[in-house]
Amino acid sequence: MKFVKTIIIGIIVGAMVLISGINVTKMSIYQYILYLSFTGIGLYKEYIGEFFYRYMPLLVFNIIYGIYIYRHFCCASVYFFSRKNNRVHWFVKEIIDLYIHALLYIFMICLVGMMVIFIDDKCFMNFNEMLLSLNYILIYSLYLLITTLAINIVAIVFNSTVGFISVQSVIFFLIAYMMNMGGKLEIIPIKKKYLYFLKLNPVSNLLFQIHRIRVDEKYKFLLQDGINIEMRYSILYYLLVLVVLVIIGCVIVHKKEFIINDREDLG
Repeated sequence: MKFVKTIIIGIIVGAMVLISGINVTKMSIYQYILYLSFTGIGLYKEYIGEFFYRYMPLLVFNIIYGIYIYRHFCCASVYFFSRKNNRVHWFVKEIIDLYIHALLYIFMICLVGMMVIFIDDKCFMNFNEMLLSLNYILIYSLYLLITTLAINIVAIVFNSTVGFISVQSVIFFLIAYMMNMGGKLEIIPIKKKYLYFLKLNPVSNLLFQIHRIRVDEKYKFLLQDGINIEMRYSILYYLLVLVVLVIIGCVIVHKKEFIINDREDLG
């Protein structure tokens, strides 16, 4: 039952995406997933408003679950850890729960649009569309887990306000810098330092238009010339970042003094 709230929120956010100005009834699954993954947005400052508009569903999850583990840690400090001091096991379990929330949230956003397309077209997705959808769900759920986990870890060290503001500030800086790279990417071959930035920037790994994906010939014009990041690279990169965060989080949770109360953050 604890995941029902996430499913409902995912459905609501998915519905909001559909009524935000796109005509999903005239889209294929390809087009819908490419839209969700920021395809068609040029990496120029003129498009930064459109980028943040499409980024809002991800930000909503960060806002809702930004103190998910932190809040539980405050309670566990008093009730759980006083009887059983296995903090690392508890922390890993909380991360698994958080990932299930992220997975369900992204899946429901994806499913809402797909259901409308299925009802309108009366046909199911082909193999390439299914593969693209699975990559979208996996990559975006991992991104949500990483960013939300980072917020929670910083919140445990300081407080929830510092956790959210500091992590989102880093994310927004990476977005702002990325959205000013359009001119640099027009020069083919693209300089290696710009390719490295795109590969190491967690946000740019969300952009399917810079990935090597199987799309119909009519959609290839949407992809960025000169950049072909493998989907599996983004998945492995996120997993590596996740492992680092888990290790850091385990150390912090193991050594952190009990949090008896946080009136400012928890009321």
